[in-house]
Amino acid sequence: MYGYKSMEYLAGLHKGEAPAKLAYVTNGVAPFWTIAEKGALQAQADLSVSVDVVMPSGGITDQKDKIEDLITRKVDGIAVSPIDAANQTELLNKAAERTNLVTHDSDAPDSNRLCYIGMDNYEAGLMCAELVKKALPEGGKVMIFVGRMEQDNAKHRRQGLIDGLIGKKREEGGVDLPEDKFLHVPAQTIEKGNVDEFWSTLNKRLGKE
Repeated sequence: MYGYKSMEYLAGLHKGEAPAKLAYVTNGVAPFWTIAEKGALQAQADLSVSVDVVMPSGGITDQKDKIEDLITRKVDGIAVSPIDAANQTELLNKAAERTNLVTHDSDAPDSNRLCYIGMDNYEAGLMCAELVKKALPEGGKVMIFVGRMEQDNAKHRRQGLIDGLIGKKREEGGVDLPEDKFLHVPAQTIEKGNVDEFWSTLNKRLGKE
């Protein structure tokens, strides 16, 4: 959905006679983005536009370089999932000055993007909390795995899950962790796919060794 809808929206903004040149920028390389890519390319076929799917593999620096390249190439529209919106505002605003810019999957609300195309990530976290409570009606220990905590969508999904589990209402806001119920444990090895190493060192990370 993200891929198709993002390209459809940008195509609708194009005023030129030549086919619109659009770019769909992800926050990395993953199976999720392979599915989204199919949607973007389907939009290319359906809407007679040119779509360049860009998947940065080198983190925030790589994403920055690729966005700047798209600006230089004067594409007619960019849809991007920002890796670290809070620290990319200047870059995103630069893109918004030169072309039509939208965010997808993860938002950058402080930027000058035209709109955000994606889900309510806080609500998604609440829905996940309901599934957890159904799976563990008597309670239990829950571990939350987050890819990148600097991403807007990850922050809101995580907070929605936590708030849902402790019964906190959305309007109360905040992104705090109740210290008596949750413990934040960095687990960078997961990013490398080294799950076995993570589990073997979990007790040490929790201070039990």
